[in-house]
Amino acid sequence: MGNTLDDRHISTLVKAFHNNDDERVLGMIAWALGRIGGPKAEKALNSFLPQSKGSIRDEIESALAGS
Repeated sequence: MGNTLDDRHISTLVKAFHNNDDERVLGMIAWALGRIGGPKAEKALNSFLPQSKGSIRDEIESALAGS
């Protein structure tokens, strides 16, 4: 989804983030949101930060730096 750069995928990615506990999946979701970019993706990534730690938090911060 991230490679499409289509912000219509953001809501699906946010839902997937909340419904997964696999670190690899969560990291890929953060990456995809960072790749899509824009205010909606940035808002979603920032909303994930408080409950994230370790490699997931690192991926979110990296995605935010690139969005």
